Amino acid sequence: MNPFNFIDYYRVLEVHYDARPEVIQAAYRRLSRLYHPDSGNVSDPSRMNRINEAYGILNDTAKRSAYHSEWLRHFTSRSQFVKPMTYVPAGQGDSSLNTAKLVMEAFFQAQKLGKHDEAYLLLTEEDRERTAPEDFSTWRSLVSQCYEMQDFKVRFFSSYQKCRIDDIVYPYVAEFAVTVTDMDTLTMQVSSETLRKYAAFDGVSWKICLGLPSITRAILKFRLLTEKRSNFDPMMLYRSAVSFKDPLTGLLSEAGFTEQAQREAQRSRRYHNPFCIAVFRLHLPKTENASPSDDLKPVCTFAALLSQHLRSTDLSARLNNGRIACLFIETRENGAQKAVKKFQRLFEEKQKAQGYSPEQCCQLSYGIVPFHEHENIEDIIYSACSQASIVDDTIHTTDG
Repeated sequence: MNPFNFIDYYRVLEVHYDARPEVIQAAYRRLSRLYHPDSGNVSDPSRMNRINEAYGILNDTAKRSAYHSEWLRHFTSRSQFVKPMTYVPAGQGDSSLNTAKLVMEAFFQAQKLGKHDEAYLLLTEEDRERTAPEDFSTWRSLVSQCYEMQDFKVRFFSSYQKCRIDDIVYPYVAEFAVTVTDMDTLTMQVSSETLRKYAAFDGVSWKICLGLPSITRAILKFRLLTEKRSNFDPMMLYRSAVSFKDPLTGLLSEAGFTEQAQREAQRSRRYHNPFCIAVFRLHLPKTENASPSDDLKPVCTFAALLSQHLRSTDLSARLNNGRIACLFIETRENGAQKAVKKFQRLFEEKQKAQGYSPEQCCQLSYGIVPFHEHENIEDIIYSACSQASIVDDTIHTTDG
């Protein structure tokens, strides 16, 4: 194919590159009615020819597979690596997913043992281009001074085909829920947290997506934390650990939110009252020389809006991963959708009133999961967090 004459057949048919066959067929029927020469309103007779040509390629499995590999070479930045892959649903013996899990386990095992060089080599090419090995090692060493990893458990959650993560398209992505058990080196308190991690197949091998907006800011954050920890009051730390309140925002902590949500789940199973959990993700504007404290300003602003406008019967919390969660009691999914749209609008208006330009404003994405009697609260929170990370068919692993 001549690269200067390459035609994007997906654009011609006005469909997504991952469109199912029935979507392609429906698009063809719709465009045929509009642009067929017999319609009488066609200004460009050649357009129907292009539509027929696109349909002939995309509606044929073999032709589409060959075309798509060319399309990837023209429309993604991974042309030298991307190869077609056949999607196999989870639970049907997909050895690729097993390999992805082994790579994810190796990544966390290397971190647990302090083998930062080995963990670094498992990162995607893009992450290694953005992050120097010495910076990665410095960051992990600082983290280890604050939290000592005791154990971890990797659980497969979902898979995506031809998926965009941040600004890179991969032919295959696996999402894992990784439960990490850490010991606070100051208080000796042991706690567990479930992280959302992605492994990406780049056409050659599985690699780990780091998911950091800036390694420099991460190093600064933990360097400041290690310096301040020596001056912490042990009793203050204890009160914070056992408190169900988040000291930054005044909302519930994740532990407090989970306990309250579990009580609501018990009530729902008994009386069949509906409720939904929504998780908000704040997408920070990309600004240079921003300090870690700058990341907290929009979080506090949004938390204040929730405290002011949320119904007294509902719950709100700041999760350990920085997301904001809400539990809408006696609310079905359509009602929760209306509520989160209202909070999006209020947050946008608040930032404008504070004098922020559109480029400086922090954007909100969200995920909503209704409660079903057979589910547990931890899985619902995780699923809502996962949904909140997908915007415009792109998985966002960073907040920037």
